[in-house]
Amino acid sequence: MPGTILSIVGWLTYRNITSITGIQQRSTFQRNLTSMILLQIIVVIIPIIPFAVSNVYQLITASVIKSSFRAAVEQQVQDMTNIVFYGNNASSFYVYLISSSSYRRDFLQFIQFWHNEDHWNNRVTPATREQNELKETSARAQLQKSNYKINLENII
Repeated sequence: MPGTILSIVGWLTYRNITSITGIQQRSTFQRNLTSMILLQIIVVIIPIIPFAVSNVYQLITASVIKSSFRAAVEQQVQDMTNIVFYGNNASSFYVYLISSSSYRRDFLQFIQFWHNEDHWNNRVTPATREQNELKETSARAQLQKSNYKINLENII
């Protein structure tokens, strides 16, 4: 069912993208979208097959008397298929990261934003006289650092 819905939505999206007027913009976006949709369909369908086979096997052998070893092996197989099947929920992130250069670029910008030290200094706090004096000196130090970085960039 999820593969069918994904295929239908993918086909409708693909048809909508082909109606975009900009040829260059359409071809780049169309390539990214096509690769993302195909990878997503594959990633959705592959975990469903072992999960379905495992559930059908359990349904067929539900009335069979099993040894403890066989029951343990079947439970282990069921646990492995559950991990693969439910791990599929996180797969969209990895599919988009692998297949789309624009998604990778946006993701790297996001990581750089959170890694940036200035991001953590952007906080609202009550101002006191000592804090204002400290902020002025830290602002001067940051200005000197930024000027130093600019000078290094000009040299290189």
